[in-house]
Amino acid sequence: MYNIPPDYELNEKDVETTINWLKLTDPENANPETAIEFLMYQRTVVHQKWHDDPKSLENIYAKYKEAK
Repeated sequence: MYNIPPDYELNEKDVETTINWLKLTDPENANPETAIEFLMYQRTVVHQKWHDDPKSLENIYAKYKEAK
């Protein structure tokens, strides 16, 4: 379904956190299946962004460093 980078390890904490977020944003889909699909989608999008537009992620990283 998604081109999942090999270095991402799905874990219970990520799934539970995503379910909790879904409860606030999309309660009808706040379930493990949607959470897992969304996590895989999200990881794929970021991975692809590194290939397509690395400069935009450099900007995001710079903001991250400023916020630390």
